[in-house]
Amino acid sequence: MLVKLVKKLMGVSTISSFKREVSARPKSSLMAFLRRIYPNLGYATCLKEDCDAHWNYASFKDKVVLDLGADYGSTVRYFLKKGARFIIAVEGDPKFAQELRKRYQSSGKVMFEELMIDSAEDMNKLICHKGIDLAKIDIEGAEKFLLSLPSIMNIPTWLIETHSKEIDRQLIIHFQKHGFKVYRQSALSANLLKAVLERERS
Repeated sequence: MLVKLVKKLMGVSTISSFKREVSARPKSSLMAFLRRIYPNLGYATCLKEDCDAHWNYASFKDKVVLDLGADYGSTVRYFLKKGARFIIAVEGDPKFAQELRKRYQSSGKVMFEELMIDSAEDMNKLICHKGIDLAKIDIEGAEKFLLSLPSIMNIPTWLIETHSKEIDRQLIIHFQKHGFKVYRQSALSANLLKAVLERERS
């Protein structure tokens, strides 16, 4: 039934043309398209994520956490459960951001920012403020904008999901140049990697 609906909306009439259209679309474009016709698709995908497996590599207790790529609030919920004192939740997808606000606007422990991070300037505005204890990054490739920013030093602990081996390698070098140690580096898949970096507060 869903395939028939997608075929109709894509303007294709046969299974073979449907397959050609799907394979020609970038994954991000296809996911955005599917979310428009089935809004809960993104929520269902996030619900499946095992937050312990992905993010339980640091203490969140009494920490101010910058959550870049907060989706509809799955990691916000996780960090609060782990004892975070306050969370700055940043999400660029309007549907996710709306759901995020709806879920946590009465919390008193969550501040919201709807922003698609498209440049180093966008990233710098978010990380240049002191007082943040930990940053979690899961922003589908925009982690590359950290590469030109010395302001990473303002935040002592980083949990970063990278989306290519080359960006992962460059980020590790960049952080090490600024006094960070790599406490964990693992591959979740061929092009999805996780790094945990920490430095002493000055």
